[in-house]
Amino acid sequence: MNDYTEHYLSTGELPQTHILSPGAHVPPQRKALLERKAAQISAQATAPCHVYYDKASPLRELTALGMAFDVVVVDPPWQEVATAEDAVWSAVELGQLNIGGIGAFPLFTNALTFADVSCITSVIFLWCGSGGTYDGANSHFDEATALLETWFRELLPPWVKLMSMPSPSAHGLVRRTKEQCLVGLRDHMWRDTSGHFVHSNIDTDVLVAPALANRAKPEAFYELVERFCLGRRRLLLLGTSSRPGWVTAGPGAPAAIRLDAAEYEEQLRETATDPAFPFVLGFDRGKRCAYALALNAKVDIDFLRPKPPQRTPKGHKKKPKS
Repeated sequence: MNDYTEHYLSTGELPQTHILSPGAHVPPQRKALLERKAAQISAQATAPCHVYYDKASPLRELTALGMAFDVVVVDPPWQEVATAEDAVWSAVELGQLNIGGIGAFPLFTNALTFADVSCITSVIFLWCGSGGTYDGANSHFDEATALLETWFRELLPPWVKLMSMPSPSAHGLVRRTKEQCLVGLRDHMWRDTSGHFVHSNIDTDVLVAPALANRAKPEAFYELVERFCLGRRRLLLLGTSSRPGWVTAGPGAPAAIRLDAAEYEEQLRETATDPAFPFVLGFDRGKRCAYALALNAKVDIDFLRPKPPQRTPKGHKKKPKS
């Protein structure tokens, strides 16, 4: 570590740039899993859609989008990370967004229409800066944690992206080289019973990637989200990227562009495995059925993905090893 520190002082090159690429050491089973996952996600991806949304947007009420989403990624132009072209959003302004109105929640019903399936467990990813203070006293990490509580989400451990920040912090001597992303759930999920909606244990919580222009996040982040949550309705709010399978709502699109919910629903049907019935049936821990507009579970993918250890039912003793 001392050698890397001295190398940084001499060249300005960050130590994490010397981390070996994880792609060079992928076990065969994981490689096969990632390939099958990527093929399925690509085959059922809708066309990229970029709609106009900012502070002054007449669509400030998110429910005006006319669609609920299974995955919501919020990438706010916080004071710490905003570029010169961004309109900075404060925690108070973000707290006024009705994320709960577009994020789904559990509904156990014999659903046959998109309106019925608009209520299913959803996941939110909220970017929150480096975790340090941006004005000498306040931290976007603390503000983001409070926002998730406002949006009624169960908070999971933070996900971290190591990166190269474009400039040193204005409030401290240490150059910040990471950006954190909080993960929240609308409702409880269990790895052993929620396999129709989430696939856990596939990726790690740390991603090493260089900083990109205009607050853009690396492609590996979106691949991670797509592998984790099988829901096909994905929203990037206040972001700048455009990607197949995603609706991006941000200031980068012309103001006249709006989301056509009916056309989007038609795309979801056409790209489903079974356009006549594009819903996937799953069960919660109470064995109640719930429908989700998600990727179909495939036997080969389910066989390859890591599984949680099986729990021993109460009153049963584990069999001794022979």
